[in-house]
Amino acid sequence: MTIQIYKASNTSALIKTDSFEKGCWVRIFEPTESEINHLHNTQNVPLDFLTDPLDLNEGSRIEKDDGLVLIIIRSPIQEEIDDEFFFETIPMGVILQNTTIYTICAKPIPLLAKYIKHGNQDITLHNKKTIIFKLLQNSALLILTYLKNIEKKHEYLEQKMMTKKTN
Repeated sequence: MTIQIYKASNTSALIKTDSFEKGCWVRIFEPTESEINHLHNTQNVPLDFLTDPLDLNEGSRIEKDDGLVLIIIRSPIQEEIDDEFFFETIPMGVILQNTTIYTICAKPIPLLAKYIKHGNQDITLHNKKTIIFKLLQNSALLILTYLKNIEKKHEYLEQKMMTKKTN
């Protein structure tokens, strides 16, 4: 299932739950058409709020509709193809609806997995502004980490070429 629902516990850790509850975080990645329709019909989330972030060419933006807010940011991901690493950014939608926060993207994003793995230490689900700022901050930090990795790879290849040139 590509829809995961989390709520904060008394200890600030994230607990996976099966139901939509007040103050929950709904993490959606690689959703099927039926899952999108289910969320649209049962949770009253506009269809375009659920589908726009899945378009890999979608740019960053903010949109409001009927009391809901959609924020699309480009989030970095790393993919491995034939033992080579590639870096890119993909759209991640953050939908703010009353007390519920939805994140939706076409692929799993390491940025969001961090919050599940490490619990709710950086964010509190009841403070939407903090969540948005932390997502933006951690997205920027992840981009910087990936850039450092690219620079290290570049230096390694440059050194390798210089060694071959001298031999």
